[in-house]
Amino acid sequence: MLGREHVQRKRELAKRERARDRAATTASAVRAKTRTKPRDAAHQARYNDIYAALRGLGSTDAEARRGAGMAEAMPGASLEECVRAALIELAHPVAMRGERRARCTA
Repeated sequence: MLGREHVQRKRELAKRERARDRAATTASAVRAKTRTKPRDAAHQARYNDIYAALRGLGSTDAEARRGAGMAEAMPGASLEECVRAALIELAHPVAMRGERRARCTA
């Protein structure tokens, strides 16, 4: 039998993976919309603010652009909410202590 803590860790890891996948799907849909229409001045200023915040937090240029692009899908959200959503989407999965990552055999 597996311990209760082990099962809880597995559920939490699966929950994080689902959230990451959902965020990636949303980001790709936003990127597709963003390519088709140019930004107006207000949207460009918001994009620049989110981009600067992500760069200030240590994101790479590509990550910051991808995260800032998510603001298009959140028109009514505050700047803080947009940055938080971008950070969640950009977060790398963390292996929990005792967990092993699958190895790529390709």
